Amino acid sequence: MNRLIKLFVPKAEFSWLVWILLPASITVAAQSDFARAAEIDFGRDIQPILNKNCTACHNDKKHEAGLNLANFQALMLGGDSGSAIDEDDWASSLLLERIISKDDPMPPEDNDVGAENLQTDELELLRSWLQRGAPAPSASTSSVQLQPLPPGIRTIYGMAASPDGQYLAIGNGNRLLVASELRTEKPSTHFLVDEQLASSTQSPSIAHLDAVQSLVFSPDSQTIASGGFRTVKLWRRNTVADTILTNLPQHPQLTEFSPDGSWLAIVNDNLALELVHLEQATSHRFLRAHQFPVLSLEWLDDSRRLISCDSSGAVVLTDASNWQQTQLRHSGETETAAPLVHVHAASNGQLYGVDQKGTLSKIEFDPWRLTPVCQIGPLLALTSCEGRQNEITAAQADGTVSAIDLTTGLVESLFKLEHSATSLHLRADGALLAATSAAGPATLWNVAERKLVAQLNVDYDLARQLAKRESDVARQSASIELLSGQLPGLEEASKKEVELQAKLQESRDKSNEALQQIDTKVMASETAVSETMSALIMAQAAIEEAKKHAESVAADLEEKRKQLAEIQQKRQDAQSELANRDQALAAAADSANRAAAAIPALKESIAAEQQRLQVLSQLRDQVQEETQDLEPVQLLRFVPDAQELVIVRPQRPPQLISTVNGSPIASLYISASSLSNPAKQETQANSLPLAHDSAIEFTAIDCAPDGQLLGLSDKGLLFRWNVQLPWVHQATLGGADQDIFSDRITSLDFSPDGRFLAVGSGPPSRFGDLKIVDVVSSEVVRDYGQLHSDTILGVRYSPDGRKLATVGADKICRIVSVESGETLRALEGHTHHLLGVTWQDNGHKLATAGADQVIKIWDADSGQQDRTISGFGKEVAALQFIGTSNQLVSASVDGKVRLHDTTNGKQVREYTATSKALFAVAVSPDGNQLIAGGLEGVAHCWQSPDGKLLWNLSKEPRSLAE
Repeated sequence: MNRLIKLFVPKAEFSWLVWILLPASITVAAQSDFARAAEIDFGRDIQPILNKNCTACHNDKKHEAGLNLANFQALMLGGDSGSAIDEDDWASSLLLERIISKDDPMPPEDNDVGAENLQTDELELLRSWLQRGAPAPSASTSSVQLQPLPPGIRTIYGMAASPDGQYLAIGNGNRLLVASELRTEKPSTHFLVDEQLASSTQSPSIAHLDAVQSLVFSPDSQTIASGGFRTVKLWRRNTVADTILTNLPQHPQLTEFSPDGSWLAIVNDNLALELVHLEQATSHRFLRAHQFPVLSLEWLDDSRRLISCDSSGAVVLTDASNWQQTQLRHSGETETAAPLVHVHAASNGQLYGVDQKGTLSKIEFDPWRLTPVCQIGPLLALTSCEGRQNEITAAQADGTVSAIDLTTGLVESLFKLEHSATSLHLRADGALLAATSAAGPATLWNVAERKLVAQLNVDYDLARQLAKRESDVARQSASIELLSGQLPGLEEASKKEVELQAKLQESRDKSNEALQQIDTKVMASETAVSETMSALIMAQAAIEEAKKHAESVAADLEEKRKQLAEIQQKRQDAQSELANRDQALAAAADSANRAAAAIPALKESIAAEQQRLQVLSQLRDQVQEETQDLEPVQLLRFVPDAQELVIVRPQRPPQLISTVNGSPIASLYISASSLSNPAKQETQANSLPLAHDSAIEFTAIDCAPDGQLLGLSDKGLLFRWNVQLPWVHQATLGGADQDIFSDRITSLDFSPDGRFLAVGSGPPSRFGDLKIVDVVSSEVVRDYGQLHSDTILGVRYSPDGRKLATVGADKICRIVSVESGETLRALEGHTHHLLGVTWQDNGHKLATAGADQVIKIWDADSGQQDRTISGFGKEVAALQFIGTSNQLVSASVDGKVRLHDTTNGKQVREYTATSKALFAVAVSPDGNQLIAGGLEGVAHCWQSPDGKLLWNLSKEPRSLAE
């Protein structure tokens, strides 16, 4: 077992933090028995020892005493004290002397990076390497050689909920699970597997070699990014079709798939009938099957015989097994009053037809005979299903939908559509009916309750875009309101600054006037002293004559000098006071100028934000317009054995719709290569789906019994989708033996537009770096460098995408400008590693979680701390704001999930399902579900409002291959 596995197995709940912050080099496969190797290799044997004990202070970024021990080449360069290795006398090597020194050992005992003195076996290994001449590392052992985690390690470090609410991604050891049907008691869960990795390591169902450290969904919910050791993997929901046939007739008049999905019947514009075998890719064309426009095509239950009827009344039976055609009814033969306009193979195994007058008849063709069932009037559409074997459901011109009993001929009105139907579709069990219309939206009905379930006027992409645009506009409006709210206060502050400046000016002027008066007195006093001095000199000249007078003058001089000194002191005090007044006045003037300047700057900022709001509003309005202008649904099919149906309308991609509530599940695309070069298939793993080409129209769709969706375009291309929408491995960025990323990928986040992926990493105790990856090209397009002095443990884009917040083991949260890379704020206040960061939806507040067992709420604009939330039993490992609210959910190593109100810091609710450490948390988009996981490898889901535990996901999930 390599050292990675030994150190990973948790012996205490805090071991997860040790795991995250362990030096990357511990993942190198190392010898467990030093004596077993005849040759000692630096890369395999010595570098891991130095990494564990020395490189925290002697690395590429930080090399104390000028010594860098990050690699062999740097070690051989030595440091400030000279060479670290003495090749002539290995025992005198400075490296060894400092390690074994009693007086000043390395690493020092009082170090703060967790470095320890070398163990006896480590020291012996170092001595042996030096004794052999300190040989350079071999190429084969200088690279990282990871081994897969053992199957028993299933700790959850990463977890993410898709923005559309359909999926939950869970890092389960080195496996990656995707759960769906989250609102049920037993979610469906599947592995996402890197097949190449699983095959090469003989470890089935794994996504990464080591633990999945971080997970995030793209804003459109179509991509998952997962982070492991120096590796980022992208996984894509497969909504792109395969092109299975080309060169089919373009712009067909009528099409019909056989019940088993093996045949496609096509009537083209010259009335030729073509039968295409889909699996064999063969076809047979009947050039003169009909002389008049074909009105209806219908396969019989055996999926080999096809009935077609035209406007002249002719009915033809075509046998695909032998290419024989039989004229069942010739043109002009009208034993009924009019030609058949609809032919329908009912679920009871019988064939029925409707003529132009609305007579429903049973058809027998050996010999040909029509047996009337009922007269209902002109019918626009027919359908039947296994769940209602003796019924046909029909749509009349006035919008009435009726059930026709095929045994008695009785007609029962079910409900009335707002618009007349162009087609009807029953689900196999007969519980649901869907109707399309050329004049309005398609509708979904509960047949038993005769109740409308939903109008199908929806589109997945437009719905997601509209939700985002509305959120952007609301957020931007709130930001402008916040900025505008600062303007009155700023103007009032500026006014007060001006008033203060005026008062200080007045005070200063008075002080100056007083100083001038004192200066006048000083001048007078100095004159008096001078005159008295002159008198004294004269008196001294006549000492004998005027001795007494001289003494009197001398006394007077002393008094005047005293007065002068007092006046001079007053002047000095006045000058000092004036200087203070000048300084205060200058400060007030500067403050007033800054306050005055801040007003136009704020107004300019408001104007810029208003312009941005206009742009965002225009984008929202465009999506609203597109949504309102959706064309009516032309094609519709229920998906077998699923609560889903597919709709197709012009100028938009086909839509997979939930039959539970009519909400869109996904848009179904065709790949770029199928348009430019249909013969060349391009897998979705190498390309992203395009926006739908509005020039592509579908003329027919069908769901085969195996759940595959078939779609025929007017360009003669036949597409196939897997409507189970499996997730596929799209791309791998970096690798354990590559230096694209420096260490474990401890945090990931997509930009709000989904174009870029922020990747946080960094070797422990050395630095934390941030890189930006272009999602389409899978290339690093920006490197922000070493933002932190220790590993980055969290990164999040601001909701508007203009800022990035990062947190690290260096206890600091940094807010960085995405455009310039400038650090806008450095938020300090935590006393231990920061483990998570999350933005409030308004983009002005963020929260950080730390190993110091507190959450801090920050004003992102000013960098000021709003409050500290405490009361956690252990480290707070993960946190996330709920929707647009002020509520914050967090997961702690004490095994509890907590909900707090960030406006007052009070705990709203506590969720408990385990006593084991929790490391990850996720929130459903509507905020109604909270999911957390950790040490046990179990995901727990609660209802947010009442704290009810919905499920614990602990069973081994089934593979997609099963």
